Amino acid sequence: MTFYIDFDNGHFFRKVSISANSNIPEKGTVFISVNNQDKLNIIPIARDLYEMGFNILATSGTAKELIRNGIPVDPVFKVGEGRPNVVDGIKNDEIDLVINTPLGAQARYDEESIGKACIQKNIMVITTLSGAETIVRAIRLTGPVNVKSLQEYHI
Repeated sequence: MTFYIDFDNGHFFRKVSISANSNIPEKGTVFISVNNQDKLNIIPIARDLYEMGFNILATSGTAKELIRNGIPVDPVFKVGEGRPNVVDGIKNDEIDLVINTPLGAQARYDEESIGKACIQKNIMVITTLSGAETIVRAIRLTGPVNVKSLQEYHI
């Protein structure tokens, strides 16, 4: 069993991701698709990712909101809307990170297809806004990960 302690969510998430053999990308392309309730709250997260050098792909509704707020986005089809779609992008190594907050039956179907493709390609999938905020913190971190024994924290 592995146990991690840290005083910052970004550091903690980075340590857990390393132990789970999950890659936190430092650059590349992020796919973003959020439900209507999350559209306004994804804006600062998407802006941060863009400012860190990420390209952003988004489904039509999310893309419209991000573009309206000055964030450059390339639209991409949802599963079943047309080709190439988000799953094609994942399978073709065009997407490095997925942020998807589904709501409703069709969104859950898409989530399953996206999740399967991401597992096959070892791509991290974030399904909550708090998780998206945390991964932004983790991406910003540089340098080695410091590991201490539990005893070192309690001396």
